[in-house]
Amino acid sequence: MQINLSHKKFVLLNDYLPFGSADVDTFTLLRFLSHPDNIGNIVFLDAINRSLPGIRNVSSRDFIRFREQFSADHVIVLALANFLSATWTAPEGFVEALAQHRIVLFSVGVQSEFGEEDSIRLSRDAQAVLDLARTSGTLIGVRGNKTQRYLARSGIASQVIGCPSVHLAPERIACDKPLGRARVCTSNTMLGIHRDIAKRVNTFATRFCSGYMLQTEASIIADCMELPEEVIGYIADQSGNPHHAGLLRNKVFDYGYYNEDPEQWKALRAWFKEHARFYYTVADWRAYAAGFDYCIGTRFHGNVMALQAGVPPLIIPIDSRVADMAEFHRLPRVSMEDFEQIRDVTELAPYLDFTDYNDHHASNKKLYFQFLKENFR
Repeated sequence: MQINLSHKKFVLLNDYLPFGSADVDTFTLLRFLSHPDNIGNIVFLDAINRSLPGIRNVSSRDFIRFREQFSADHVIVLALANFLSATWTAPEGFVEALAQHRIVLFSVGVQSEFGEEDSIRLSRDAQAVLDLARTSGTLIGVRGNKTQRYLARSGIASQVIGCPSVHLAPERIACDKPLGRARVCTSNTMLGIHRDIAKRVNTFATRFCSGYMLQTEASIIADCMELPEEVIGYIADQSGNPHHAGLLRNKVFDYGYYNEDPEQWKALRAWFKEHARFYYTVADWRAYAAGFDYCIGTRFHGNVMALQAGVPPLIIPIDSRVADMAEFHRLPRVSMEDFEQIRDVTELAPYLDFTDYNDHHASNKKLYFQFLKENFR
């Protein structure tokens, strides 16, 4: 599914360059480790680029710095997946630069914990970008029904398109191998707010999984890479954050804090060093996922990498963002409460039902294609 762009008026703001390509050098990787972000977003951006071959990619910083190089005819494509929140802030000059153009919002969504979607009061910057979009004459693409309902309460029309990365996956997924004899990969969201489920996922990983997809875990990435102290010192200095610097140097904290038995941090560390992998190109990440029979975890795009490779994923939704997309795409999921009761991997078999996904994937993909045709002519 592609819309071939015969002209260069469409510009995708992509702040992950050169991630997603083979051009990542040591400096880029060190910069990421000093200011870690969700590398899963390269999967999202890769899908947009594959859907719109020929679209120009520019960083937000360059768009602001060189705004005079972009004429009023340029249409700016915004992949701001989580900007509908109370805390999102735009770079200085960003909103002013956008005001000169038509903009297309691509798979945006409300970012909140469960049950808080209705009460979100948008930040000033988020409201300003949304106001620009609603007056651009373009169709706003949202990732799920929750976000569509949220915008509708303010009189803003939108089209649910899900996540572009899912539309690149096979139309049918089958679970052919018994879980008890399967190679299982996982991913985890090791943030303090999700500490309890993160601890449970790590325990599950060490018992039943033979692979792990690293995304934002900067201190674990640095540890697995066995970076020397002088490099750790450079990253810490670049971060400008004493807390982050301490985590990079501390080989104990993450393995103990996100562990159901903190005294066993050495065992968890050894498991990560043997099984965890970090990829900064989508092709390499997908190839890694293809080596497993199932993927079970909290990271949406970690699971999507498996899905694109034809490997059945099982998602553990930890917030409204993940739930919104998983529900729209009819992907199998297990609640945090149910997952915490799992004591053997075979108990997850009833949750791995792809009937809804297989029945609705083609129609969801059609909605996405209609969105592309409407906005990219």
